[in-house]
Amino acid sequence: NQLKFSKEQEYWLLNRLDNDTAGFLYFAKTPEIYHNFKKLQKENKIQKIYYAQCENTPFKTQISYPIMHKNKSKMVVIKSNKDIKKWRGKQHFVTTQVEPLKDNWAKIIITKWIRHQIRAHLSSINCPIKNDPLYWNNVEGNLQLYSVGFKF
Repeated sequence: NQLKFSKEQEYWLLNRLDNDTAGFLYFAKTPEIYHNFKKLQKENKIQKIYYAQCENTPFKTQISYPIMHKNKSKMVVIKSNKDIKKWRGKQHFVTTQVEPLKDNWAKIIITKWIRHQIRAHLSSINCPIKNDPLYWNNVEGNLQLYSVGFKF
């Protein structure tokens, strides 16, 4: 089941994950906390931490390719100016830090979070997230991406 929120209920929602991503919804307790969080987020002073199990062995890297919409449900990594003309919308200049762990797991840290950023970036370096139906061939099982919190 998909959760539906009214504008009032979503007002203090700090972060919502993709429907097929395992993780948490984060809410602010008060409007003041909400506005302070959003201010810090806009200033890139908050890091969001994830863990992902990849199809291939991840390596320590910082991925800085811009991303933009390929279609309504998928983002694409922009590696050249030719790519910009193919897709729609504006480019999002984002960075994804990857720290390898055991058994193809990786710790992922992002400062700006754009829809499908981690999924598109990891796929672009041939380390897609396990069971990712949009960015990899394997469509069985649950997407192995977990949000674990924020670092200020």
